Amino acid sequence: MTASAPHPLHRVGIAAVPIVFTIAFSLLGSRFDYPNILRAPSADILVRFASNQAALLPLWWLMLASALLFIPISFAIGKLSGATELAGIFGALAGIVQALGLSRWLFIVPELARQYQESSATRAQTVQLFELFHRWLGVGIGEWFGYLFTGLWTLLIAHALWEKSRPLAIIGLVSGLGILVGLLEVFNLPAAGAVNAVAYLVWSLWLIALAFRR
Repeated sequence: MTASAPHPLHRVGIAAVPIVFTIAFSLLGSRFDYPNILRAPSADILVRFASNQAALLPLWWLMLASALLFIPISFAIGKLSGATELAGIFGALAGIVQALGLSRWLFIVPELARQYQESSATRAQTVQLFELFHRWLGVGIGEWFGYLFTGLWTLLIAHALWEKSRPLAIIGLVSGLGILVGLLEVFNLPAAGAVNAVAYLVWSLWLIALAFRR
């Protein structure tokens, strides 16, 4: 694939997505202890979500928007770096599965949190439903497949950049591998989550640098 330089406004658009992601991610960390809270007891998650729902929902919308907008920018960065079409496929899949995983915080968790707060008689069933969606949409689809496809996309972009910009290629390689480390969380390795979180922040800065690479 031949690399092509996008319009300056396209570069700004590419950079805006990781910026939005980083801001939303950081605010969720300070207001909701995200992503650490994902491993907390389900009842605690529901109570904390309900107590601060008005402030959290806009942040989850921003996270969802950044996941969906990653689909077109993954293709744009692929063209900019000269990566193969396979990179674009992995990028699109990454955006789709992460959007599916994040959608539970907007369309499922608010109702479950309300039910948990309002009815003590059905709290056990509410927790079971939350855990079902949390493991399926969150851990399974959003996290596991999200880490997999994002990591593979990043490694393919880093490979394409190896002869063009070695520093950016190395940063992409390290962040991509760090994101893939998150796959080990299913084996109850706490350090995997910490490595993954740091890798995503480095990855976001890397995307911004790619957007303005000449």
